[in-house]
Amino acid sequence: MEMKTTHPAEAIDVEDAAVRFWWSLTGGSHWDDLMVRLKPELAGSGTEHASYTMDACIDDGLTDEEDLDPQSERGREVLRRWCDARAARCREVLRGLDIVDGHVRAHRLIACGPEELRADLGVFWSHAFDEWPDPVAPWAEGGREARTLVVEALIPVEAIDWQVSCMALMDWYCGDSESELRVLPAHPVRFVSCRDLETDEPMIVPDLTWRT
Repeated sequence: MEMKTTHPAEAIDVEDAAVRFWWSLTGGSHWDDLMVRLKPELAGSGTEHASYTMDACIDDGLTDEEDLDPQSERGREVLRRWCDARAARCREVLRGLDIVDGHVRAHRLIACGPEELRADLGVFWSHAFDEWPDPVAPWAEGGREARTLVVEALIPVEAIDWQVSCMALMDWYCGDSESELRVLPAHPVRFVSCRDLETDEPMIVPDLTWRT
């Protein structure tokens, strides 16, 4: 008899994800501990995104009050209901990811030439990168003039932080643009390839021992 394997995203605690994300939107500590360690100035920036998230609440039919203050009692209640529903939806998205031989196919944008790629590819990945609407990494040094590569690799499931990935995907302000998949550092990855984002030209990558 074939044994059915439980998807690792089943372990995501949607209640905890919803509460942490709501707390970030309403004045508590930012949900993204890693990002805060990397950029301490972002520690209190969750409330900055609350107004954008209110737009999502309107889109989802949770309110029709366009001028609702997200930090008012009513605004906080609407945000909480949105977070509850959003966390559950995002877990379902992650549960739908294909796992082949213990790995998930993932992509990330890196602003450099292929010869400049480092063996440690980083922890911010995407699980559903299809067509980037603007062929640059606008946050890169050099701005819009920076060359951007799409790096593809197979990430081992044990390297993925499924709980944080759920919260990253919840982030209506930025998560939807990349369908984030957050991974832990120093895990080996397989079958690394890359292409130029603007031209779609495949690039030859260095022969390195690739890691997250």
